[in-house]
Amino acid sequence: MILLLALVLLAAPGWAGLPPAADTGEFGRRSDGQGFWRAYDARDGLGSDVALCVFQDVGGYLWVGTDSGVSRFDGQHFSRFGTADGLGDGPVIAITQDDAGALWFASDGGGISRYDGSGFTRFSADDAALSWRHEDTLAGDDVNFIFTDSAGALWFGTTTGVSRHDDDEFTTFTSEYGLVGDDVLCMAEDGRGHFWFGSRTGVSRYDGQLFRGYDKDDSLAGPIHFIHEDAGGALWFGTDHGVSRYEADAFQHFEIGELGVLAVGQSADGVLWFGTRDGVVYRHAEGRWESFSPSAGSAVPVVEILADDEGHIWFGHDGDGLSRFDGDGWTSFPTGWSGRGAGHGQILQDREGVIWAATTDGLYRYDGATWTVFGEAHGLAGHIAAIGRGGDGLLWSMSDSDVRRFSGGRWLRLPNLPAAAGRFRSVLAEDDRTWIAGDGILCRQDTGWTCFDAGSAPSGIAGPVFADLRTGSGFADGQGRLWWATQRGLLRFDDEQWRLLTTADGLVDDEVHTVFGSPGGGLWVGTDGGLQNYTDNRWTTYSAADGLPHDRVLAGVVDVEGIVWVGTPGGLGRFDGSDWRAFGAPDGLAQNRVISLALGADGHIWAGTERSGVSRFDGRVFQTYDPRDGLAGGHVSSIHAGDGVYWFVTDGGLTRFAPRQPPAAPVVHLDAAIADRRYLPPAALSLPSDLGLLAFEFHGLSFKTRAGAIRYRYRLRGWQDWQLTAARIVRFESVPVGEYVFEVEALDRDLVASPVTSWDLRVHPPRERLRWMAAVAIVMLLALGQSVRLGLFRRRLRREGVAEIATAREQQLCLLSEERGELAGHDVLGRCLVAPVPTGAVYLYFPRPGGLRIACIDVAGDGPALSSLRVTVGVLYNEMDRGADLTESLAGLRRSLRKVMPDPVAVMLLDVEAATGRVHMADHAWPTPVIWRQRTGDVATTATDLVLDEGDSLLICNHGVLQETDPGGSPFSSAVLEAFADGSRQGMKTEQLLRHLFGALFLFPGSGAQRADHLMVLVTRNPVASEPLVLQRTGGRPPP
Repeated sequence: MILLLALVLLAAPGWAGLPPAADTGEFGRRSDGQGFWRAYDARDGLGSDVALCVFQDVGGYLWVGTDSGVSRFDGQHFSRFGTADGLGDGPVIAITQDDAGALWFASDGGGISRYDGSGFTRFSADDAALSWRHEDTLAGDDVNFIFTDSAGALWFGTTTGVSRHDDDEFTTFTSEYGLVGDDVLCMAEDGRGHFWFGSRTGVSRYDGQLFRGYDKDDSLAGPIHFIHEDAGGALWFGTDHGVSRYEADAFQHFEIGELGVLAVGQSADGVLWFGTRDGVVYRHAEGRWESFSPSAGSAVPVVEILADDEGHIWFGHDGDGLSRFDGDGWTSFPTGWSGRGAGHGQILQDREGVIWAATTDGLYRYDGATWTVFGEAHGLAGHIAAIGRGGDGLLWSMSDSDVRRFSGGRWLRLPNLPAAAGRFRSVLAEDDRTWIAGDGILCRQDTGWTCFDAGSAPSGIAGPVFADLRTGSGFADGQGRLWWATQRGLLRFDDEQWRLLTTADGLVDDEVHTVFGSPGGGLWVGTDGGLQNYTDNRWTTYSAADGLPHDRVLAGVVDVEGIVWVGTPGGLGRFDGSDWRAFGAPDGLAQNRVISLALGADGHIWAGTERSGVSRFDGRVFQTYDPRDGLAGGHVSSIHAGDGVYWFVTDGGLTRFAPRQPPAAPVVHLDAAIADRRYLPPAALSLPSDLGLLAFEFHGLSFKTRAGAIRYRYRLRGWQDWQLTAARIVRFESVPVGEYVFEVEALDRDLVASPVTSWDLRVHPPRERLRWMAAVAIVMLLALGQSVRLGLFRRRLRREGVAEIATAREQQLCLLSEERGELAGHDVLGRCLVAPVPTGAVYLYFPRPGGLRIACIDVAGDGPALSSLRVTVGVLYNEMDRGADLTESLAGLRRSLRKVMPDPVAVMLLDVEAATGRVHMADHAWPTPVIWRQRTGDVATTATDLVLDEGDSLLICNHGVLQETDPGGSPFSSAVLEAFADGSRQGMKTEQLLRHLFGALFLFPGSGAQRADHLMVLVTRNPVASEPLVLQRTGGRPPP
């Protein structure tokens, strides 16, 4: 059976059901809810599909113990650690973190491993290295748990006793000291400083001097799966027969879990959660019990419970991965909805805060905990078209067959309603009168019914205007007037008089979509020709020419500051009374077509789109929610916001969203700065101003936010103001001399910002850089034996008056590896002749177990490319430190470079195995290498992996070598093949052959003015010794 790691976002209403019973042993069963599922397995980077424990460290990272090591999750990606990294053998079943920040891992059969951020240290029962300090070592290698006491000491329970680790010493306790049993399964420390140990046969209490045992005679039969002290000081014990509470020196037993209670967790609000072997989760709060089935009814044991920093409850399932309970997130109810275009009058919150939803399956009522369905048995038809509140304060429902009013707990049919009742779709209250609108009909109810339909022609109106009425668009302006949007203009009812306002009355377009008001009493009308304001009988028109995103206005709302927001097919518009600002997809909006709007209690604007979900805007940043976050559908036709809870009518059903209050903030970590090399925090950043390019890498942590949805705000304080990005790397160019602070914050799904993380930066004049580089260059040149050659370069360049280029060439040469690479059984030699104006070519050697990795880089672009080359080399060193294979290293290098620099880079990576001569190659935009086969005496180009036989040679050249041309335009590429074959046939040694190739390039017609760096690397297997080369001449006198 394949085991999945599932992160399950299940909101409380999704688990809502029967009210809980009292604390008497009777338990209210909760119904299974629908939530948003996201599954992770080994294909996503998890070390294994079997998850055994979970732990959140002080940095916010989640660590998951598996049967093949441990995986760290940052909210988006997994990092894996195993025995190859120094972790102990066996499944990881427990994790904790000490006061110094080190992580401890318990392995079943592999002892204990400590990770300090750079490496692992292992402890076992056979560890004699500690015996000189204390006679005890770890009690056993089969570790059951790790516990940290109030003094910071670590306790490890094993199958052969319990060990305490303090000041790098172990102290071990067994049954000889008074433990009830040696197989210690769990442990706790109570408020009095006493230690409690649970074993397979009972419980032991240790007061620092003596042990006291409790077993089946005390109604506490083993095995004991956990011990937990709650906020009130009571102790809870999980057993195979339920859970027991110890308080006031007495035990009280609760029979929950038919097969035993295996795990316990406590949330920040003091609520206790219990996991059972039969897969049911129990919650205990204020003396009440509630039960849940997070595994969709399957009997999967719950073996681990954790409350994270964001308030989520995580459950580890034996054989079914990991699930998460989000007590206030998204919950979707895909009951009957009429699809796209629905939404007006489908959802309402009454004066008691109860939610009513009209669906094709009936009328749903939600009181915050339970859904109740009203249908034909309650006097309602199955298909409820709309729900609303009338002028009498009562609820009105409209179906395909009648209109009813909710009074005295019953739905009563309205008397004397005209025959066209089945077409009604919305309700509007005006003082003590009620208006109901439908397909081509509008009726008013006060002392009786008055209806207007397609055949009606009120005084002053020509034609059946009510046939063009937009249901749900009615608006009462508080001045005794009603306004309705129609396809023929704006309909107004005032003092028993109807009037249809059209273009003849100043309306910009007769196609009206929405009508809404502002606090100042003005009326806003959205049409196909723009947005209009109607105040004091005067029209003011705004169109795309004035800054409106689009002339067609589909929705509108006015916030508490009087700012007008409108939704259009061209995006979201904002009007502050004088200027318009348009927001679209480039600004973070889900898509440009906004069809619904709502104002949240926190002042945030919610914009529903036609197919891409809903966007939330706090005035600075957009955050988008779609079906990946739990939204039922992408087409959001209506939004209801009230009391911090949001309801969305979509084409996939009704969705409730209740953000946690107060919201938990995300965290953000700075990973590195990239300049001439890669810097890791908290290293001081002091860089020269001539670097040209500086980049910062960072990442945010928020488990409630889907991968890739975290937004970041950053700035370089002292030079640049706050900027917004969704990327995890930002770049700065040509930062001037000065003192700066790089600051970044992460914004999560709910636009909650993390604390700002910062890094100090000092940019100094380039002369300081030059002095430092000169010192490094002197040391490297002495070691490499290149001082004479570099001195010639400097003198030549000084004669030409190009001091800056000389510095660039010198620094580029400092980046090169030594000419000769170390590889057993092979001769590896590289050389790079830097052009008068360097173009950025280097080769580098990286020793690897059993072989050598060769990296060749050529940075393209006009003029000196030293800055780009520094960045590339820095990123390359970082990729090499990761120890990835060839293809993954190349992919990681290209992925990082695309984020920080625009210049194209050619790269060739080769892994050469010393024992076999096998060569693995991976490249991007690099010329094809050339191979000489000793056996056949031929040269050929090769683009695939190969094996070097004895005497074979492989030549790697950059574009600068192969693209040299003679006056006739013929490239050197053909000449290099000939020179390579000629030198190899003569049996030249590697150094001779490389000189021969550079000599051929120097003598090539047209190559006198070197325009690009010339780079060659030659790899020869088992070079065959050759006689000294004798050059013979024909004709004339022999040389002296």
